[in-house]
Amino acid sequence: MIGFYIRLKSNFALSKVKNPKLAKQGKLSYEWARSHMQILDNTINRLKKSKPLKGITLGFCLHITKETSVLLVGVKELGANVACCGGNPLTTQDDIAAFLASQGIHTYCWAGQSPKEYDWCIQQVLNHKPQILTDDGSDMNVKHILTKNIIH
Repeated sequence: MIGFYIRLKSNFALSKVKNPKLAKQGKLSYEWARSHMQILDNTINRLKKSKPLKGITLGFCLHITKETSVLLVGVKELGANVACCGGNPLTTQDDIAAFLASQGIHTYCWAGQSPKEYDWCIQQVLNHKPQILTDDGSDMNVKHILTKNIIH
């Protein structure tokens, strides 16, 4: 049986990742990726003092990799409240998921999810009522439309 880490706020899961102890390893991968993504890094550094995304909740359904972690941490630095799930359970990097959760990003993903778990993770992101969705495979958008979740 695989163990999972869940942070809860009343009945609301704040994150669910396979192993939070992988966060340190994930941080190293994130730092490597950020140092190799200079345009994004420069843009984040130029804008972060003004917090242009303050008060906005963003929902992401993407491959959870070291590269996408730079985007997710970056929008958090720009003031956004961020919730994410993996867009493909086969590509989720568990160390990156643990790192994102350790940074206060609401993270719902782990490698090898079942279809039912994948669907649950998407719903957790939608429970944050994001104002903007970024979804590379349309699974979250379809679920949002079919379940008629309200996005402000």
